[in-house]
Amino acid sequence: RDSGEPPNDIIHKLMKRDFNMIRNILLRVEAADGRVSVRELADLGELRIVAAHVEWLAEAKLIKVEHLILNSVEAAFDALILRQTWQGCEFLDLVRDDAIWNAVMAKTVESGRAAPFEALQTILTQAVYKNVNS
Repeated sequence: RDSGEPPNDIIHKLMKRDFNMIRNILLRVEAADGRVSVRELADLGELRIVAAHVEWLAEAKLIKVEHLILNSVEAAFDALILRQTWQGCEFLDLVRDDAIWNAVMAKTVESGRAAPFEALQTILTQAVYKNVNS
């Protein structure tokens, strides 16, 4: 029986930000030679989850998007990511270094609490400054 509703595990994942996915989307947008569609990012995860993260990135003003398709049959949308914003570039500069990213994410997981975006940016900024000054 298919009710047209996404499975509960997808709904749960849709409700949680995945900072690794956010980082990977920003890295892909930067590396792209032009615009990127959500469907081109499908290898990063389930399409609805990737789409939700793209929407959050747009809401956070880290990327500029153009909404293209709302497909009610698949309950997913596709959007065209036009570019990163200044804030997106700034955030990407904080998350680019794998060693810094992995260390900060390990500490976040270790704490057992989700870090708000602004707190994560502050922690990353401190880690980058520490790395530059060492």
